Parts: sequence; C-alpha cells; structure tokens
Amino acid sequence: MQNSTLRVSYLSLDYVFIGVNIVAVYFATRHFAAPIVKWSLWGFLSLFSIALLLEETAPVFEYIAYLASAGLVITHFLNIRQHRLSHVH
Repeated sequence: MQNSTLRVSYLSLDYVFIGVNIVAVYFATRHFAAPIVKWSLWGFLSLFSIALLLEETAPVFEYIAYLASAGLVITHFLNIRQHRLSHVH
C-alpha cells in the first residue's frame, strides 16, 4: 500500500516539474530567442517530458531524461548569454 502511495506522489511531482518547465520555456522563448534556441528548448522539453513519464517502462528513459534536462539547462544559459550580448546598452 505504501509503495503505490509513494509512486503516486512521485508521479504528481513529475507533472508539477513538467508544468514548471513548460512555463520556464514559454517565458524564455516568447520574445527575443533565436529560432534555433526556441526549437532546441521546446525539443529538449518534449524529450524530457516524454522520458520522465516513461521512465518506469525502461531504464533507458531515466538517462534520456537526464540528457534532456542537461540540454535544457545548457540551452537556457546560451539563451541568457545571447540575450545579454544583443541587448548591451
């Protein structure tokens, strides 16, 4: 009984985490992001979401989620850097 309750709470956190990431990517890409950055952020987010939801079906999805998460972080940093360089006063 406790194991299923524990899994439900983790699954709920997965949904919350995916929702937070959707909001972050939306706000990061809504105005000044280059097209390649937009496509990269949304692509990594999609891959991350699918892998996170399927991680119980095969162990490989856990590693895909880690790689997609790293891609999201790196692309966010590149977007911030590009934004700062193009908007220097």
